[in-house]
Amino acid sequence: MRLAGARSSSTGKSLSDSQFDESWALAGIMERGIRKSGTFKEKLGDYAFAFARSEKFDVMKGETIIRDQFKARYGQTMNDMRKELAEREVEVRKTGREEALMHARTIEKLIFDPASGNTMPF
Repeated sequence: MRLAGARSSSTGKSLSDSQFDESWALAGIMERGIRKSGTFKEKLGDYAFAFARSEKFDVMKGETIIRDQFKARYGQTMNDMRKELAEREVEVRKTGREEALMHARTIEKLIFDPASGNTMPF
């Protein structure tokens, strides 16, 4: 569904099939990079340069194409995704420790039952 929408967008219409496929793949690479490191600017610049170098447009247009493809593919901008993940990480750090400890404490009853003295093998 998103692929068809991206293809019919103003950016998608102006691209050849190979350019569209390559920029769609680059958007996926950018998403994985944001999830892995929480950043995208440097990688975006590098990929936009390489993409533009092999095509007949400048680096700024290459970056715009990748950004448009990203938004079409993921429904948000790269920066919005980065901010959302950073906020989620802060929230998990606040509440995650207590929740993890609660779940860890319930495992002890599975491993050893004090009433019967039985243990469960790993």
